[in-house]
Amino acid sequence: MVSKSDEDKIKYYSKDEGILSIMYHRFDENKYPSTNIKMDIFKEHMKIIKNSNFNFHNPNNFEEHFNIPKSKKEILLTI
Repeated sequence: MVSKSDEDKIKYYSKDEGILSIMYHRFDENKYPSTNIKMDIFKEHMKIIKNSNFNFHNPNNFEEHFNIPKSKKEILLTI
């Protein structure tokens, strides 16, 4: 059963492109392989993101803009 609240959310967010969040932990620190990324791979990630025309989401505005539907996919990088 779908509640009235769920119906309102579906209508409100149906065109929401959302925020993709990617978390990086370490760069070129081979001592920690499970949380490390090599810089050349990170640079490739940045190229892919740039070529995908995602908007970068400013983490300073995350809470303020979290509940606002996004008309274009946004990406949030955290390190």
